[in-house]
Amino acid sequence: MSAKTRRSLLVFVFGFGTYVALLRPLGFIYALLIGFVVVAAVLYVDRLVQSKRAQRNSLSETHDFERQ
Repeated sequence: MSAKTRRSLLVFVFGFGTYVALLRPLGFIYALLIGFVVVAAVLYVDRLVQSKRAQRNSLSETHDFERQ
C-alpha cells in the first residue's frame, strides 16, 4: 500500500468515523471540528512513524555498509 493511499484511508476512517460518532450528541459543527482535529492528529502520528521508520532503515543500511 502506498503512503498516499494509506493516508487517504486513515483520513476517511478516522475523520468520517469521528464525525458520524459525534454527530448526534454534539451536532454538525462540533462533530466536524473534532473530526478535523482527529484527522490532523492521525496524520501527525503517521508522519512521525514514517520518519522514525526511514531513520531506522537508513541507520541499518549504514550499519550494513560498514560491515562490508
